[in-house]
Amino acid sequence: MIYLDNHRATRPTSKVKEAMSQVTWLSASAPYFNDTNVIHELERGLSNIYDLTGAFKESEFLVTSGEDEAASIVFSKVFKEVVYKEGKNFLLAPVTENAPIRKAIQDLESVGCVGKYLPVNENGELTCEILEKHYTPKAGILAMSWANPLTGVIHPMEEIAEFCKRKGILLYVQGSEMFAKIFMRLEEMPIDYFSFSADLIHGPSGVGGLFTKKRVKEFDFSKVSNLAGLIGMGVAAGEVLDFMCGMNTETAYLRSFLEDGLAKLIGEICFFGKSGKRLPNVTAFAVPGIHAEYLTFLLERKHLIISYGGGRVQKFAHILQEMKIEKELALCGVSLSLSMDTSEGEIKKTIAVIAETVNEAREVMLD
Repeated sequence: MIYLDNHRATRPTSKVKEAMSQVTWLSASAPYFNDTNVIHELERGLSNIYDLTGAFKESEFLVTSGEDEAASIVFSKVFKEVVYKEGKNFLLAPVTENAPIRKAIQDLESVGCVGKYLPVNENGELTCEILEKHYTPKAGILAMSWANPLTGVIHPMEEIAEFCKRKGILLYVQGSEMFAKIFMRLEEMPIDYFSFSADLIHGPSGVGGLFTKKRVKEFDFSKVSNLAGLIGMGVAAGEVLDFMCGMNTETAYLRSFLEDGLAKLIGEICFFGKSGKRLPNVTAFAVPGIHAEYLTFLLERKHLIISYGGGRVQKFAHILQEMKIEKELALCGVSLSLSMDTSEGEIKKTIAVIAETVNEAREVMLD
């Protein structure tokens, strides 16, 4: 099987699985917990996470079960500290935003908050010009992903962060997709909350992290119920950090090779997001007349896994229509996301399989 849906979930690496298999299942909060090997692995993993994000070493870090819990924690804090105390009850997010953030906003709408979804430009970006146009003094928080997992489009986060700081708006960023793509330094950016999921960086499922601006003296391991998850996440963070250059050279080359190959063999194909800044491992395209769900189904039968959205991300057709793509073409949009495990051989086979499948689909349509 060739798996190219790595922004839905990634395979845990062998090092991650090995590290987790050696963890004792005792609770770190127990008074008799003194496993020095486990403590050493926890400390090393936590250091990897701070190095990967570039967060202040004193920044509060919470271990979560993933993006859903992180969003719930953030919006609960915002309700208590901003909405309730200051009356700033407008909750902002891009119209293309993912399910965890949308659900958290929806939960607060039931208690008097107002969810306001902001448009994006034709590249799929939320810009400061758009923010300025839709700004309201009642805005309490802007919540968004740093990059869209389906288009690969990267939002201008440095500019957005400065805008929010200037306007007194809290900024919550989900950044799993950015790891290994840029050298981020959270300590240099006015981001109030930053979260990620380990299953998007080749770590274990059911665990993630949330950084806040709160300062703490040291991390309290006794409050972590999922020691194995934290160790696995820490190992994954170290491996992703080591692959940073490879993602921006090898993987970017494979993406270009894939796009060039598809364009030559398929002919009529539309790529999305290429005119903006995008992740080096994502390509998004549509073959006019071939519905995304149909193409994805045909490719799955040939053991090639791609995506047209759903789950914790928006359906791709919705995102493309917000980018001013006509509905008929948007319904044909699919997305492929490579990982640090993707090989050139897999990409060559992917090109051949997609081209073959498109030709078969076109023949069926002509009959």
